[in-house]
Amino acid sequence: MTISVVELGLRGLGLVIQTGREASFEDGKTVDRDSKVNLRKELKADKWVLALGDSLTNGSNVSVNETYPFRLFHKEENRISDNKVRFNILNHGICESTTYQSLKQLKDILKKWNRVPDIIIYLGGAADLFSPISALQQEKVGEIVEDIEEHAPSFIRGLRIYKIYRGINLALKESFLHNSTLDITEDELRDWDPEVAQVLDFYLTGDVEAAEKFVTDKGLEVPPVKLETILNAVVDRLFIASKQSRVIEETLKFLEKHPELFEGFGRYPLHRMTMAYDFQSKYTAHDIAKRLLKIAHQSPNVLQTELYQKYATLFTEREKSIQRINRLRIQNIRELAEISKANGIKLILQNYPENFTDANIALEQVAKEYGLPLVDNNTVFNELIEKGNNDLFREHEHPSPEGYKLMASNVWKVLKKEIQVDKPN
Repeated sequence: MTISVVELGLRGLGLVIQTGREASFEDGKTVDRDSKVNLRKELKADKWVLALGDSLTNGSNVSVNETYPFRLFHKEENRISDNKVRFNILNHGICESTTYQSLKQLKDILKKWNRVPDIIIYLGGAADLFSPISALQQEKVGEIVEDIEEHAPSFIRGLRIYKIYRGINLALKESFLHNSTLDITEDELRDWDPEVAQVLDFYLTGDVEAAEKFVTDKGLEVPPVKLETILNAVVDRLFIASKQSRVIEETLKFLEKHPELFEGFGRYPLHRMTMAYDFQSKYTAHDIAKRLLKIAHQSPNVLQTELYQKYATLFTEREKSIQRINRLRIQNIRELAEISKANGIKLILQNYPENFTDANIALEQVAKEYGLPLVDNNTVFNELIEKGNNDLFREHEHPSPEGYKLMASNVWKVLKKEIQVDKPN
């Protein structure tokens, strides 16, 4: 009973906070989203636009007036007169909304609204990976009943109270694993072996060639226990710096050169790589499983090690689950396109600024299949980042205020092109 009360309390609190955010467009007016639709009737508009999606539409990590829908609505080019705009834009983004939830949300909106939106701008799909219960709801009832024991953990993972438990549990495990599996800490390595410490410093600066040359020139034989310390020091810094894809890349490259770490010395770095996988989007489980298989081909002895078997199986099985999620993700976006078409709604899709590879592929595929306009945030953001612009993201995959401003600019260009909007005289 206590757990139920806490769960309902967490959900209720989230609903209050979220509803307030999504509705707050005009200064001093905070109403629920459906009431906002009625409030907007007082405003004349050429087109009603529904911004639909997850936290990148909601703008959960910035203030309301820094979100991309808010910036679109208040764009100078959008204002025709004091009481008329070209696009009446409503932000219905919900944090962690999956494609299945967005699809259900759209169906509910079409039932409740007394007018159909003219345009939908959709960005979603990344959250599908973290909410498998939404995907399960689309399967046949018989399959769910048959596999209820297997899928029960997915339901539990959807509970708010479980997410809090998971955070505490991971922190405790992380601390315990770090202390119990590292045979030599970085400080101990520096105190005991200055030459290997020099190798470590080369790795920490990213100069792998210099590290290998130093080992060769000095004729060093670095034992696996010290190799583990070197790898761990590198990935620790990358993980803390939120460079999760680099954690995976550097770990796999190191293991390719030093497969002996699978013989009981790579436990913590491999655990760290698994954690990093959940917080990045560059590498799929298939990519990692393929790289592990490559290591086994080069060094067949690793096939007999417990560490290799554990992580090769983990990423192979995860790939099967991800393939299923990808299939349902595309299915849902297609249905969004079909419903929009049936109701005479212009659907505009966006891809993610960050490299959410599978979600971006799905969005781009459906846009191509249905001839829909696509806002290519990913290319624009990546080109600017390559030029040294590091101010577009505030935390991991969520844009900064500057990033949301860029998203609004990207969407506006597509709106003008597709809807043929002329600049006001």
